[in-house]
Amino acid sequence: MLIQADEAILMEQDEDLALTVIGGPWREFKKTIPEVQAKVLVDAFNLILLTDSSNPVNNEEQPLDEDSVIARPSTLVPYQISNLLIDEMQEISGKKLRVYEILLESVLNLLRQLGFSINEEMVQAETLPALCKIGHFLFEVQGYQDLIGMAGILESRDIPPAERYIMCLQKYYGEDFDVEVYYDILDDVSEITLQTVLNDLSGENLSDALPDSLIARIKANKDLLDGTLAWQHIRLNGQLGGSLESFLAFFQAELAPLTQNLTGDNVLAYVKELAGFYLISDVNSPHIKERLNVNINNWIDDPVVLIKAEAFVNKLVLDK
Repeated sequence: MLIQADEAILMEQDEDLALTVIGGPWREFKKTIPEVQAKVLVDAFNLILLTDSSNPVNNEEQPLDEDSVIARPSTLVPYQISNLLIDEMQEISGKKLRVYEILLESVLNLLRQLGFSINEEMVQAETLPALCKIGHFLFEVQGYQDLIGMAGILESRDIPPAERYIMCLQKYYGEDFDVEVYYDILDDVSEITLQTVLNDLSGENLSDALPDSLIARIKANKDLLDGTLAWQHIRLNGQLGGSLESFLAFFQAELAPLTQNLTGDNVLAYVKELAGFYLISDVNSPHIKERLNVNINNWIDDPVVLIKAEAFVNKLVLDK
């Protein structure tokens, strides 16, 4: 789960955080496009910068300060857009299209890191406000006094995760809130993310956000995990429930001898390592075998090695 702020970060209704990092060029750019479109872009930019500011990097020597963090974002989006806006060779129409593309791509990447699986075939510029709403909700419920029953929805494991999240959106924003687009674009939501929302509603510490299902699947697959980098990560008390991409990036150097020569025994070793990272990640259990099988069918041409890899994947103990 990406958001790790110690306390809720609150914003004024019409606040535009991009003005603090881009300034004049952003202000002038907004004047050249319709107000409705400007509000959409501001909303997307706010989400990107809010999430960035809730995860300060290398701030051990500097205490978290909202203004200073916003003023020195680690995300490259402000720099990309700033360079674009001051480019006098670009027409306004081209700048607007490119700003939309940058923000849409960044929001999609952000949502993936936050534990959301998006049906990107259904995504277009017009869906950007809905995508932003999915992310902004995580901030808005921090410290929220739940008198409308969202916690009960989140705890209903018989309801698919994405539907639970959409039901919470409708509860929070009101019965008139149109959820049709969310059913189109939201394929899945990590149980880690849902547990974090539940903990926010109950006032629990974010460090306790791991759902029982994640702990159970790690214990159920302990023997298969033994000897993997994921198991080493567990034994060193590393953080669990992160995105698969974050684990692969963190252990890139250790995995390089395998990934640079995906043949024979290296493939089987890598499948085991990948399975370990899936097991400790935010990917929901019903999708793990499916995704692993897609991977190994893309990598392996040798039918004997493929049978061995599939046999290993089928040994994983996963709830439905």
